[in-house]
This record gives sequence, C-alpha cells and structure tokens, in this order.
Amino acid sequence: MASSKGHAPYLGCEKGAPYGFLGKPESSWTEEEAIQLGIDLVQWHFLSRKNIWRNVFFTEIAQIDLRLVADLEKRYSGFKKFTDRSRQIQESRLVDLPLDKSPKGIDGYHSRWILARHHKGEWEDKPLIINEEQETKITQSMDAVSFLQSKAAEVASDLNNADSNINSAEKS
Repeated sequence: MASSKGHAPYLGCEKGAPYGFLGKPESSWTEEEAIQLGIDLVQWHFLSRKNIWRNVFFTEIAQIDLRLVADLEKRYSGFKKFTDRSRQIQESRLVDLPLDKSPKGIDGYHSRWILARHHKGEWEDKPLIINEEQETKITQSMDAVSFLQSKAAEVASDLNNADSNINSAEKS
C-alpha cells in the first residue's frame, strides 16, 4: 500500500512488494504461481540436507501463512502434488538422518516422536498384547528363573556355612 505524499513508507513496503508483511491475498494467486511455489519448495529440499521442515520454507523463506498453503492445496491439484512430494522428502530425511552418528546428527528419538504425532498408526508405539498361551509361557519361565535363583541362594548360604565350619574346625 503506498503511503501519502510526504509520509514515511508503511511497514512492509520496504520489501518491495505491494502487499507488505501480510503477503499476497489468497484470491490473487494463480495456478502457475502456486505450481512455481511448489517447484521452489521441492528444490529447496535439495539445496542442503539440513533443509528438512517444509513449514520452515513456507513461513521463513516464502513468508507465506500456512493456512494459505492449505487453501492452495485444495484449489490446485498441481500444487498439491509438489507439497505431497515435499512431505515424502521430509519424512524420509526424518527417518534417515537419525542414523547419522556425527556430532551434528539429528536425535532419533525426536524424529520418531515427530513422525508419531504427524502419522498416527504408522509410526506410533503400539501396545504389546499377550495372549493366554504366551502368558502361560512367561509365567512358567519366570517360575523357573525364580526357582534357579532360590537354589543359587541356598548353595551360596551352604558354602558360607561350610566355610565357617571348616574355619571353626581349624581353630579348634
């Protein structure tokens, strides 16, 4: 928005865009512009392996509100193809980069947590369900372990008693 004669420019006009800080209104986007934005998004991922989060591109690089991105995805199927591809790249890097053991590698637990929150069912931890047969086997094996531990304790106490009997026999 242009300022009045003799008035300092309005905030956001220094960017050189006629729309200022709020960016281009939703109604003025064309399909070609949306597709070019999608191409730029996918290319941004390949500029650096550290370019992971697609929302960073939209909010910081392109300076676009994420609600506008959702609207563009609904309106233009060509743009949606690029954003879907971007999601795939993001997910593959989140899965792959925790394997990087360098000091600047990404924390694998954090990546798994993020994926679990964004993709319910596919990445979340599932509860362990044990049927009756498995429960019986676990109980029997635990009984065997408890039995062996108790026998080991008895043998150890018998050895201590035997040592004490030998020591007392030698002293007398």
